[in-house]
Amino acid sequence: MTFQPKSHRLGPTQQIAYGMGGVSNFFMGNLLASVAMLIFSDGIGISAWKVGMALAMPRICDAFIDLYIGHLSDSWKGRWGRRRPFMFVGTITATVTFALIWLPTSAWHPTVTFWWFMVLAFLFYVAFSLFSIPYMSLGYEIAVDSRERTQLTTVRTFMCQLFGLLLPWYYAMCFWNWSALGQEGSFLTRLAALIVSPEGKTLHPPGYQIVGALFALLMGVCGAAALFCRENPEVKTPEKHDFIKSMGMAFRNRPFVLLTGALVFAMIGIWTVQGMTTYINIYHVFGGDKSKAGNWTGIVGSIQTGISLVMVPILGLLISRFGASRLMKLFLVITALSFASSYWAYTPVNPWLQLIPLLLWAFGWTGVMLSMTVMIGDICDYDEFESGVRREGIYGAINQFITKLGNGLAMVISGLLVSSSGIDKAASIQPADAVWVLRVQFAVVPLIIIVLASTIFFFYPLTDRRANEIRESIKARKTGRDPETATLQGESEAP
Repeated sequence: MTFQPKSHRLGPTQQIAYGMGGVSNFFMGNLLASVAMLIFSDGIGISAWKVGMALAMPRICDAFIDLYIGHLSDSWKGRWGRRRPFMFVGTITATVTFALIWLPTSAWHPTVTFWWFMVLAFLFYVAFSLFSIPYMSLGYEIAVDSRERTQLTTVRTFMCQLFGLLLPWYYAMCFWNWSALGQEGSFLTRLAALIVSPEGKTLHPPGYQIVGALFALLMGVCGAAALFCRENPEVKTPEKHDFIKSMGMAFRNRPFVLLTGALVFAMIGIWTVQGMTTYINIYHVFGGDKSKAGNWTGIVGSIQTGISLVMVPILGLLISRFGASRLMKLFLVITALSFASSYWAYTPVNPWLQLIPLLLWAFGWTGVMLSMTVMIGDICDYDEFESGVRREGIYGAINQFITKLGNGLAMVISGLLVSSSGIDKAASIQPADAVWVLRVQFAVVPLIIIVLASTIFFFYPLTDRRANEIRESIKARKTGRDPETATLQGESEAP
């Protein structure tokens, strides 16, 4: 591993700049998949399975592109470093394509809309790869140990949660009266008129194009902020090495395979039902009123994100104290319980009961994401100890590759589940049986898959203690001391 002298340690400005990039990375990775089904299927009228296919195919194709981007980023030599040139191109392209995705209306021919969406989604996800893989690799590189990785990840997660307060309001904002901004009157008068949603059960969200453009701009600004992160000057760009050989070595890294496999398995369970929350609120909790359901999603989502903001530093302290690998199983189980409780908590009798699964989710999944970043950094150290080569990019790329394949599969399954449930996108009131099927799918599918994924961590060999010992051994190599003075325990050591 490459260690920075004290003068190169991460300061607040660098951490904030990196955290801003995390906001862009968060929106690029989550926003389109979260709202596309509602806008294109429930709003414009495209078949749900076609929307799922249009989301899935670009992600699956893009997953293969990720691998080469990671390899290229590791080997890139240039004036601006080996990470930032890719991040720059990815930021610009993602901003433009996300704004253009939302141009279709219900007046367009369905076939034209389908292909427009698929092609723009493909370009958008390629741009996401160009930004995300070098960005995440930069984080593994500039944080030199578990303490700094936990700190940097905590800052990034905190800022993602802060800006993430906007995400649950995305659908509600599509119903706002955006024409009010051009009316006469004071700023406060126009603002009050802006946030007034139309009365009744409006079928189509009229402002989705404006909201899409605004979020595209936000992605661009936050992505540009990350370009001010300085790359670690002590990390030397390795000589070009064989792509296939690098891939093979990464897949032979047992801790990496187990970590990535378990988390992607869990993510498939979550992504499969991700878009069902708003459907359940619209047709079960609020009786078909999309405007009320959209506002409610914004309210409870903001509360959940606010609680996550408070939890992030607490979880960071817990991970620093007890270790990421030790807590990962607990965080996954709590996440599974959040879905299981939704069957009873999502009820028209008392919508506020939704806070129960949302609180469990905020604690569990935030802990999973924090722990994952720290553990991948440890895996990069393990790889350097075994091979003598530093390859954050290829590990980030393979992680994205497997994640996107899982995401693409989940999108196809999600579209099929929504279609098979009996939901009629043209009706404001849905059959009770169709709504019940959605509720059961939302509670049971992720519960089973996440519990199965958590069992994989009983076989995870890279404990926090062993990761610290590996860093000390690498440091001894760098400083010329005898590596044998840093005693390494067997991989089977218990946490």
